[in-house]
Amino acid sequence: MKVEQLKMYEMLVGQSRQPLLHHKPVLRPLMMLLSSCAGSGAPAVEAELVLLLHQLCSVLAKDPSVLELFFHTSEDQGAANFLIFSLLIPFIHRERPVGQQARDALLFIMALSAENQVVAEHIAENTYFCPVLATGLSGLYSSLPTRLALRSEDWHCLQLEDWQQVPTLVQFLNSLEFCNAVIQVAHPSIKNQLVGYIYNGFLVPVLAPALHKLTLEEVMTTTAYLDLFLRSVTEPALLQTFLSFILLHQHENVHILDTLVSRINTPFQLGTVSLALFRTLIGLYCEDVMLQLVFRYLIPCNHMMLSQRKVLRERDCYSTSAAKILGLTPSCCSPEPSPLRRSSWTASFGRRAQKARSQDT
Repeated sequence: MKVEQLKMYEMLVGQSRQPLLHHKPVLRPLMMLLSSCAGSGAPAVEAELVLLLHQLCSVLAKDPSVLELFFHTSEDQGAANFLIFSLLIPFIHRERPVGQQARDALLFIMALSAENQVVAEHIAENTYFCPVLATGLSGLYSSLPTRLALRSEDWHCLQLEDWQQVPTLVQFLNSLEFCNAVIQVAHPSIKNQLVGYIYNGFLVPVLAPALHKLTLEEVMTTTAYLDLFLRSVTEPALLQTFLSFILLHQHENVHILDTLVSRINTPFQLGTVSLALFRTLIGLYCEDVMLQLVFRYLIPCNHMMLSQRKVLRERDCYSTSAAKILGLTPSCCSPEPSPLRRSSWTASFGRRAQKARSQDT
């Protein structure tokens, strides 16, 4: 019976050219039907429910004026706050068309939240959307294979043809891609909350221990997963979260980056997999990554002759020349500093000018 009712509303919402949802005789039974479908475990009902919710979210994206009708909490409407959003949350990590349609519908609402403060506050403060999305990554990661079947001895990273053969990995990447899309289009409050949950609910408690497993095969697999995750993420905020985890987080008082660097010299395939990860990190062209991997070892200049270090370590050569030129400026042509900044500005300028004159003499 519910399946037929859901199909009827799908037809009404999808084919009608009139704003039917503005009319109580249409909206009230619709909301009551949606409420009765909450928690239904029947696959047929879930499939039709998600399809109808997707159509409703599409209507919201095209006509935001309908939004206040779904936020109404009176008994006359028969619905709780933003029911269509709450009904979609259990399908976030589902696979197959049901899960994909639910994620697409949620993205409509995420885009709407970027322009509507009420929607953003409701999602961030009154729902479990961000915790479910982030902790779901932990659950999906736990189902990934702990060891990979290697094709050859020179294998070093997961390519498209590799991970497409692993259904659990495909499902994880779909959820990670959805996180990336949410952070891209959602309101900043939702974005910041989701990033925090991913860091504290997935990276630190799940991925960090996985990178320190006892067997080489498990460590190599986790390293390959991390490399794949970095290559899959495109949104700067999410990418920054992964990089902060690698560069700053300490597991048992040792930075993750130092642990990864120490594995390059291992005489096993773990060394080549680690090098592939560093190739991905360097390819991000991030200053912090380059500083930690390259420049911090070059800054002491221990690789150079003593006579050359002074030239390389010379700093602000242009500032020195500018100070000399300023020192030659007649006092009558010097700009009068403001009273609030006169003492500090005059003192610093005087020191620079005096130093310049002493160097000339």
